[in-house]
Amino acid sequence: MANRKRNIQLTFWVSEEENYLINQRMKETGFKDRSKYLRKRAIDTHLINVHTEGLNALKNEISKIGVNINQLVRKYHYEGNLDKIDIELLQNYMKKIIQIANKEDDKVQGIYKLDKRNEG
Repeated sequence: MANRKRNIQLTFWVSEEENYLINQRMKETGFKDRSKYLRKRAIDTHLINVHTEGLNALKNEISKIGVNINQLVRKYHYEGNLDKIDIELLQNYMKKIIQIANKEDDKVQGIYKLDKRNEG
C-alpha cells in the first residue's frame, strides 16, 4: 500500500437505480474502469448551489406590478384615457421590473464566471 500512488480508499453505497445510471453513463463516455470514471466525475464535476430566493422575490414583485398594471388597463378601458400620473406609474413599474431582472441576471453571470474559472 505504501508504494501506491493512490493510497486512500473511498467507499459509498448506491441503490440499484443509481448503479444502473452510473453504468449507463460509463458506457456513454467510453469508460471501462469504474474507479477511473468515478474519480474523473468527482474531481472534474463542479456543482453549483443556486439559491432561488432572489428569483422567487422577482416573481412576486413582477406579480404585484402586473396587478397594478392590470388595474391601470381596466381604468383605461373604463374611462378611455390614462392620466399623466398613470403613465408615469407604468413607466416606473417597468423600470423596477428591469432593475430587479438585471440584478438577478448579474448574480447568474457571477455564478457562470465562477464555474468557468474552475474549468481550467
